[in-house]
Amino acid sequence: MTEPTRYTCTVTPGEAPDRIEQVRALTDGLLSRERDGQQLRLRFDPSLATVVEAFVRDESRCCSFYEFDLERTEQAVELRVWAPPEAQELLGRLHDAFGPRG
Repeated sequence: MTEPTRYTCTVTPGEAPDRIEQVRALTDGLLSRERDGQQLRLRFDPSLATVVEAFVRDESRCCSFYEFDLERTEQAVELRVWAPPEAQELLGRLHDAFGPRG
C-alpha cells in the first residue's frame, strides 16, 4: 500500500525571516492578485523581476508540489502558481500572504 503524498512546506526556521522579507518586498510591488481554482495569478512591478525569480527558486525548494510559470513584459512580471487539489489549502495561504497587511 502506498503512502499518500504529503503536501507541506519545508522552509526551515532559519530561512523563515528572509522569506518573510522577500514576500513583504514583493507585496509592496504587487499590482494584482487573483485566485481561480487551482491557480494563483500574481502581477508585480517589472522592477521586481529578480526578486520574483528568487521567490520562485526558493519556493520551489520548500514547496516542490507547486508549479510556476513566469512571464515578463514591460508593464509587469506575471507569476502563475498551480497546486494539486490536495494542496489547495497551501495555495490559499500563499494567496493570503500576498494580501493587504493589517
